[in-house]
Amino acid sequence: PDAEARATLCVIDLQAGTIHDVAETAGWGFQTAAHQQWGQTDRYLYFNDKVDDRPVGVVLDVPTGKRRNLDGPIWAIDPGEAYGICTCLNRGRLTQAGYGVTVQPEHWLTNTEPASRDDGLYRVELATGAQSLLVPLEAVWEVLPDKEDLAGGILYAFHCKINPQGTRIMIVVRCRFADGKF
Repeated sequence: PDAEARATLCVIDLQAGTIHDVAETAGWGFQTAAHQQWGQTDRYLYFNDKVDDRPVGVVLDVPTGKRRNLDGPIWAIDPGEAYGICTCLNRGRLTQAGYGVTVQPEHWLTNTEPASRDDGLYRVELATGAQSLLVPLEAVWEVLPDKEDLAGGILYAFHCKINPQGTRIMIVVRCRFADGKF
């Protein structure tokens, strides 16, 4: 795929029966697009884009068209709209084609140890854009019950969700083996 291709994000007004282009993005995957989503209202649209071939989240004020890049990408927004969470969208494409964000091969990231301390579930503050590692894969490894089943594999954070109450986060972790199977 052409990693420099851009997609147009549209908003459909069901009452007026109109479609409006609101933004363009290069931060897309074939199955998940730019993982665009609303906040608490339809004023803010959150989605992913790329800066220097690196996935970043975007906050778009739909009525004004003003957009602001975040330091990291987003997959889910908390119900209070204070933060977003995401796994590494660059590495996520390794676990299932079409997920994550398409980047040029020279920017691909892979994990090289069984449970990285530098990769996992990230949190990005929507007010400041600051990103931090919330749960490293190393911590996930520590709580896994059947580690022997994963011997020789490398963990990748793949998917995440926040419950509607904003009190729990779910993370899906996949294990990649030397033969390429998960």
